[in-house]
This record gives sequence, C-alpha cells and structure tokens, in this order.
Amino acid sequence: MAGTLTVQNLQGPSSGANANKIIVPSGQTLDASAGTLVPSAGVPVNTHRVVCNASVTLSTSGWTNVPSGSFSYTPKYSNSLLYIENIQHAYVSQTGWESVAVRTLVDGTKVSDDPVNSSYYGFAIYNDRAMGYAVDTAEYTCTSSSAVTITAQVLSLQGTGPQVNQYGLGHVKVTEIAQ
Repeated sequence: MAGTLTVQNLQGPSSGANANKIIVPSGQTLDASAGTLVPSAGVPVNTHRVVCNASVTLSTSGWTNVPSGSFSYTPKYSNSLLYIENIQHAYVSQTGWESVAVRTLVDGTKVSDDPVNSSYYGFAIYNDRAMGYAVDTAEYTCTSSSAVTITAQVLSLQGTGPQVNQYGLGHVKVTEIAQ
C-alpha cells in the first residue's frame, strides 16, 4: 500500500524509555533523497581533502602557492563554517637552520593568523636532509553556497631554500560544519 502522510510536525512521546524520540524500526530506511534533511548546528556535513604532491623550493622573498594546493570548494549550506587544515611537509638538503611558515587563503583573502609574526606556525630544522611539517588551521564562515577557492601558501622565514612536499606528503583538508 502506498500513500502520502502529510503532517507539519512529528513528535515522540514526552516521557518513558523513548522520550522525545521518533524511532525508525530495524530493517526500515528513512529515504530523504528527494528532499532535504537539515543537520543540527555543529555537525560536520562534508569533508574534502587534497594531497599536495608537487614540490616547490622556497625563498624568503615572498609567499609561494603550494603546487596542487589550490582548489575550489562548494559549501552545502550558505552559512556553514569551514574548518581548514593546511599541513605541508618541508625538506632541507643542506646544513643550516631553516624555518618554514604556512598560511591559508579563501578567495585570495588570508583567513589564518599571520605566521610571520608567530613562531607557532613555523618550525626550525637543522642538519643535512632534515624533514618536518608546518601546520596551519583556519576557520572561514560562508556567506553563500557559491564555490570558494582555497589556497595553501608557504614561506621560508630564514634559510637558503628549503623544499616543500618533495615526497608528496602535504595536504589541505576542509571540514564543513553546519551552523
């Protein structure tokens, strides 16, 4: 038997073992594929991860875009919070101190603290062929459900040319959180 039940609200009983619950019995499926289920605030609704697998040699003269570290992301909801993790792998092939910083841009605008003014985002590595990671986390609140461009950037704070992602170990991950 097929039919349509039209109601404005579904509400579970206010007391008892299943108070305030609407239960879908085992073996049954709630199919909302033709409609929309709205998630609660704070619930992750999507993730997207891009592996940065091309290397670039850095200089102290300015920020460099991470090869394969720029991509378009379309949010599911117009007011979502995007939590962005930007983790880049650095490699030094000569002896000496090196310090690398990372930052994240959304549509060309910096959304993270400026790592040049904070050692939290950089790291120092010493010795021949040393490796390490530079990490940046950022949050961006969407103002529409239009696509945004996320870009990872790196900078050598000191040193003579560390390389980033020589072994393809960096990545940028976006987690969209309903608000």
